[in-house]
Amino acid sequence: MRRQSETEVVRRTAVKWLLTAVALGVAALPAALVFGLGVHRSGVLPDPLGPDSGALFFLTLFYVLWLPGTAYGLIWVFDRLGYHFAATERPDRPTRRERRRQSAGLRYLEGQERSRREAASQSSRAHAGKAAAADRARREQRDEARRRRGREAEAQAQAAARSREREMR
Repeated sequence: MRRQSETEVVRRTAVKWLLTAVALGVAALPAALVFGLGVHRSGVLPDPLGPDSGALFFLTLFYVLWLPGTAYGLIWVFDRLGYHFAATERPDRPTRRERRRQSAGLRYLEGQERSRREAASQSSRAHAGKAAAADRARREQRDEARRRRGREAEAQAQAAARSREREMR
């Protein structure tokens, strides 16, 4: 396929814009004729929806067919001139082989990420297990210290009670 020169590209673009402008003019032609010739004020058209509604009513009905026909004609002309409606800047769809390779690569990366997450969660669980054991040991030490202080306080209270008994005798 040969490359287009810059002037050909500019000419093709200009032709596309010119054809589009002509299609817009053709689309506006019925309204321009009705309102330009004053048919809407002449009373030629009946007013089915109220005063001065005849022209709009019949133009609306006419445009239901006119606009799709104009669009179809524009597309037909573009096709005949070789301007097909396809996004030229869109990259080609990858082949089946390329899609499968890409999918396999994504699955591989997903597996790598999953194994990293599992390893991190196992190490955090192990760390959490060590931290829980340390917490348990601290709690046991604290509870033992409380029991010891309780026993000491009880022994002191008994000693004080005995000394009071001796003093009373």
